[in-house]
Amino acid sequence: PSPLIKSLLTSNPPRLNYPAFLKAAQSLIPCIPPNLPSTYHPSNLPQSLPPQPEDDSPFLSLIHALLIDVNVEEGEMKDEKDGRVYRIKNGIPNMMVMEDEV
Repeated sequence: PSPLIKSLLTSNPPRLNYPAFLKAAQSLIPCIPPNLPSTYHPSNLPQSLPPQPEDDSPFLSLIHALLIDVNVEEGEMKDEKDGRVYRIKNGIPNMMVMEDEV
């Protein structure tokens, strides 16, 4: 894993939509490689933000690993508001608007 940059995260947890992040992270569980250290596994995320997330180093390390170190190479993202599916190929989501959507 990349080194933890605490300053990058300590200003962001209050702005992080944690329920959405948790749901997205948990959806990755079937895709997580078996060699991922268990301390960085999405199943270790608490159901809600800790009272003082900026002071919780294990929590920050887990958030950091999931935001920075986990890459989806192939798959899809789904917009829950409109149901649109964005394909991911070679780590790049295709978010282009299709001609019939203009």
